[in-house]
Amino acid sequence: MEIAENVAANLRRQNFYSEPDPEKGDILLMISYGATDYDPDFMELMSVDSLDDLGLDSGTDTSEFDEFEAEAAFAAAFSSMQAINEGQQMGIVFKSKLLGMEELFDDRLMEHQVYQLRDMISEERYFIFLIAFDLPAYRKGEKNALWTTRYSMRTIGQPFDQAIAELNTVASHYFGKNIEGLNSRRSTDDFEVQVGEIEVIGLEGESTNETRESEPN
Repeated sequence: MEIAENVAANLRRQNFYSEPDPEKGDILLMISYGATDYDPDFMELMSVDSLDDLGLDSGTDTSEFDEFEAEAAFAAAFSSMQAINEGQQMGIVFKSKLLGMEELFDDRLMEHQVYQLRDMISEERYFIFLIAFDLPAYRKGEKNALWTTRYSMRTIGQPFDQAIAELNTVASHYFGKNIEGLNSRRSTDDFEVQVGEIEVIGLEGESTNETRESEPN
């Protein structure tokens, strides 16, 4: 309820107001929250310290193996490495969807952007996931999602109850809006940027020419 009340207070920033009557209202909000963990090290989970443990190094002595035994040993080692890679990748995919960072898999991203997203996904993060349903349709058994908002922040250095307030304060600028891609903003950023008409206040070199003309010979 603490999270729901804090979300409701911040929804007012986008003109969404709570309806005390359960028989009325236009939107039903579903709130999911929690914290992600560090990515598991699948090599460590499988007690693998290096590729040598899998028998994939070039110096492995296979002289005692016949052809079929050597092939079976390599297949088993290769299968273990494949399981490690797939397990690691599945964890990254799941967390990227949960945190709203699926653009990690966009081929158009620059290398530094990929590094930044991977670093964010791998660390522990508090997250809140809002789904706004059409309430009149929901009463009829239809689940029509009007908009969703996923937002998160690092867990290091702050308890969850403090993080809730900061998360919702920042996310309130985006509730109900159609915004593409990942947006980053600090809770202390209290400014708004508005772009108006461009006004020319002078051209370079004008003041210099006027000064020279006014100088006596």
